[in-house]
Amino acid sequence: MTVSHRSALLFSILAFSTFISAASLSGENRSSEDVLAIVDGEAITRSDFESRLIRHFGEVAREKFIIYEKYVEQEMTDRGLLIPEQDIDERIEQISKISVEEEGKTIDQQLDERLADRALFRHLIRLERALIKMVRQDRKIEEGKPVRNKDVVDWFRRIRLRRKSVQERRQYLPEGVIVRVGEEMVPDSHAIDLLYLVFTRDELGRFLKDMTESLLAKQMAAAAGIEIRNRDLKERMEPVHKVDDPIVDKISFEKILNAAGESVEAAEDQALFELQKEGLVRLTIPESALKEEFDKHRDWYLGKTVRLSQIFIGHSDPNSGRPRSKKERDQASITLVRIKKEVEDGADFDRMAYAYSEDSSSDRGGDIGVFPRLGAIGELLNNPALSLKQGELSDPIESGEGYHLIKAVKVKSRSGRKFKDVTDRVAEDLVRVKIASWWDEQLKKADIRVFNEKL
Repeated sequence: MTVSHRSALLFSILAFSTFISAASLSGENRSSEDVLAIVDGEAITRSDFESRLIRHFGEVAREKFIIYEKYVEQEMTDRGLLIPEQDIDERIEQISKISVEEEGKTIDQQLDERLADRALFRHLIRLERALIKMVRQDRKIEEGKPVRNKDVVDWFRRIRLRRKSVQERRQYLPEGVIVRVGEEMVPDSHAIDLLYLVFTRDELGRFLKDMTESLLAKQMAAAAGIEIRNRDLKERMEPVHKVDDPIVDKISFEKILNAAGESVEAAEDQALFELQKEGLVRLTIPESALKEEFDKHRDWYLGKTVRLSQIFIGHSDPNSGRPRSKKERDQASITLVRIKKEVEDGADFDRMAYAYSEDSSSDRGGDIGVFPRLGAIGELLNNPALSLKQGELSDPIESGEGYHLIKAVKVKSRSGRKFKDVTDRVAEDLVRVKIASWWDEQLKKADIRVFNEKL
């Protein structure tokens, strides 16, 4: 469940934050128990919606904006620094011109697309002006010379060390508080105010729609007696935790998600949603369908593997990128048929691949690895590969990219497994095929009402 973070509006406002800042709708228009959606009789209230926003994006708001915002406010207070209203007006006018050039919209138009309070917007501009002024003073940067990102980062690093502020972990903070900066407790409501400007009404509407789908899956799973264990959640998230990259391995999972603009909790919610849907679809698949799928792809499920080499001739010229004519493409197929006959008559496949193949495998004698495999190339070549005997060649196989002549270099026999040993894997494959259309049907049947106008 994600919402786009793209917006030039507030990237222009606060140079010190990589997160897009925000504003709020006035309190009288945001009654905490407004019903924003109903899913089969169960309501999603505004407080539910805001709690979910905090769960998904609160950590990002805290780490990438709120802490730095409070540093600037505290420094302004300590220094007695005031920013004239005229400076704020001039800055808003400047940003508006940039907004029109880059987005084709004025600042007012962009704010109208959000739940935006102009007073908080002006407050953010005030902080940005104060920040630049203090960085200039402390870093001794003359007027007229630009303040670089490095100057801002260094300023914050020094302020952070001097203030020795404590940002406590969420679980140690009082309920309804998102962060403590120094002695100041910042309430969740401030993060909500920020998030209401980060996202447009349309983006918040999509987030609300995602919430309705999650609630429907939860209701259906409960009715079906499906319970998702913590172990299952962790296993689903494991591929995200374990990235085969020596640099990424040194970065915590939380930091990876934070950089993507989400929290661990948001990833857990998405994993739970997926597992609930998969469990529901699994209940719709009879044993007979599992057996039929197994019989159709017996070699795949019982562990037969084939190492392939190929000769590939593309639908486009590899040097110029020019699409080949139909006549040229037909000729490519004829060429591969001729090559196949020459190899069967004794020609060396590796040398033919080096001479004729137009993909990177030509340098490896056409070697493209072990099949079956997932992905587009797997979908194309898995079945032809598993039908070949060792040393046997296929007929030319056409893909969206060109023609493939494949050779079974090494065939590994099936394992000793039987149908009962691979039932879960067969079920997973069938669920993967059925889940999108099945879920669309459930959404059509459900009584889901969304009141975006109440946002």
